[in-house]
This record gives sequence, structure tokens and C-alpha cells, in this order.
Amino acid sequence: MTVLRLPKMFRLTKALLLFIVITIVGCQSDDKTTIKTGPQDTLQKTLDTVLEANIQEDEPGLIIKLVRDGEVLYQRSIGMANVNTSEAIGDSTSIRLGSISKSFTALAIMKLYEQGKLTLEEPITDYLPLLDSEWDQITLHHLLTHQSGIPDFYNDLNASKLWPDGVMNSGIVSYFASNTDLEFEPGTRVDYSNTGYVLLAEVVSLIEGVPFSDYMQREFFEPLDMTDSFIADEFPIVAFNRAYNLGVTDLIYGQRFRATGSSSQFSSMMDMDNFLNALITDNIVRADTLNLMLQNYSEGIPESFSYGYGFMLNTGGPAFSHGGKNDGFRTIFVLNRETNIYMIILGNGGDYLPDYGYLMELIEPFL
Repeated sequence: MTVLRLPKMFRLTKALLLFIVITIVGCQSDDKTTIKTGPQDTLQKTLDTVLEANIQEDEPGLIIKLVRDGEVLYQRSIGMANVNTSEAIGDSTSIRLGSISKSFTALAIMKLYEQGKLTLEEPITDYLPLLDSEWDQITLHHLLTHQSGIPDFYNDLNASKLWPDGVMNSGIVSYFASNTDLEFEPGTRVDYSNTGYVLLAEVVSLIEGVPFSDYMQREFFEPLDMTDSFIADEFPIVAFNRAYNLGVTDLIYGQRFRATGSSSQFSSMMDMDNFLNALITDNIVRADTLNLMLQNYSEGIPESFSYGYGFMLNTGGPAFSHGGKNDGFRTIFVLNRETNIYMIILGNGGDYLPDYGYLMELIEPFL
């Protein structure tokens, strides 16, 4: 397993890098070893060479973009969104974001926080009355920061056995309504939990009185001109420009996976570009709200990683990020507010993609 090392302009803490790679991005396995082509004369040639050595045009692939001060330093797409129809990946291809979806869910919660529709320290049972009163000690803050103690339905439970007809929010909430055992006392540990972000999506839905997917369409995708974005929930829209898992299927590990809030958002490179630009110009939430989201709430907790509200953090620095892995989908964004650099990679080729850590090593000398 290759440890992901970010360029100096992106440099994050060792603990955060390990978290991105092992817990979320799930760095590529040994199924295919990345062909290391080394640095070339220019950034363009360096990345073109490594991508072309590792991805064939008729295979699942990726799209990558690197921007500094509004100038595109590099952008390239290579490979197929759908190998059955020979549809290539492009700027407007909708790719499943995996856990990057959590950043959007956290921002949805914080928009409601700005509007005075919720507080972060009240029990989640105030917002989700279906949950047992044993969980009165768990707050929205705990869900946002992975400090709730609720088991992760994705990593801790046998999801295919529990929900053979598909993994969806309704089944997850019903399960935890009657299975209340926690892994630890809320606030005492940090343990990554997809369940927490499913519950956050349910909070948004109940407060607004509409499905989470409708809220995101109204409050995020339409205002930010994210025309290729949608939430794959129980009733997903049909997107003709979507990327398929490993280029062939819409299933995740052979199953319908429609759990919203944690990993089911699809967005294109153009959409992610619009999103990051809106985020850093305070056009999604206020600057003070974003600063609240970028606080390290795990400080002082042993064996934890630096996580705010929906973002992984560089302790003591201006960089933040999130990554995603959902079966064959591999995604990551990194943004440094101080140097005004950001990078986005969206892929659907699973272990057959070149190692993202190696791509970043190649980028470093050119920044």
C-alpha cells in the first residue's frame, strides 16, 4: 500500500494522509501496480505521460484538474465513462463522489444552522424522533465530527445481508431505531461513521419537509450551476452523462447502494469546479460558518484524525480536503486557502487507476 503524500503546497499531517488513503480513498491495491514514468520537462508532459502509461482510452479512467489563482495549470480526462457505449469521460461526466458527499451534507446542515432552523448541541432525537431515547446524548456535532459512537453501517455491518434489496436510508434508520448499542460514549473517540451522515441527511429532509435529494437540488445544484449533479437515492433521476462503476454497472459491490448523505452524490468536474470556487468566495455559507466547519474538533482525543464538519483538516494550516471510495469510484479534492490552489481527481476505474499519491508526487516539483 502506497502512502499518499501531498505536494508542499497541499502538505497535510501524516495522520490525515493515512486517513485519506486507508479509510476513505482506499489506496489502490496490488491488483495493478502503477507504472511510474517519473518527472518530465513540464507539468503537462509529466502527467500526460503517467496517465497514458496507466490508462487505456477504452478502459474506465479519470479526470484531473489543478488550479492556482484561477489559472488552470493542468486538466485532462482519459478513459471511458461507459465502456458498453464507448462514452468517454469529460468535463460534464457525472461521477459518484463517494465520501466527498459528506462535505455537501455538512454544508447543508450548516446552511440550516445559519438560518436558525437547528442547533448543533441538541440531541439528535429532537430531530429524529424515531430513534430511541438512549441516544439522547448524541448531538448533531457528534454526527458531523464522527464522534457519535454509532456503528458504521458500511464498514461494521453486513450490509448485503441486512438489506438484500438495496442499501437505503429508510432501512438504515429502521435498523438503528431498534439496535441502539454504541461503540463508545459520544465525544470520547473519533471513529469514521457513514451512519452519522445518513442521519444528518435525514435531519435535513425532516426539517425542510422534502427529500434530501430535492433539497440539494434546490439549495446547491441549481444556485451553483451544478447541472450534472444529482443524489442517487431510492428514486434517482436518469442521467445520460453519468460514469458507471468500473465503466460497466450502476451497482456498488453488486448491490443497489442509495444511502444518501454519506456517499451517493454524483457530480462532474465542472460542477466540482463551481462548488470549490463558490465555497472559498463565501457563496455557500458565510465566512464565519466555514471557519467553524474548519475547526479541529478531534484535538486532544487519542488516536484520532483531524476532522471538522465535513472536511479533513491540516492541523495548524490552511489546507482541507476530502476523499471518496465507493467500489470502483475513486475521488479526492484538496484546497489550500492560503496559496489559492486546489486539485480535483474523479475516477471510475478502481484499482486499475494510477495511484493518486504518486500523481501528487509528480505534481510537487512544478508548484
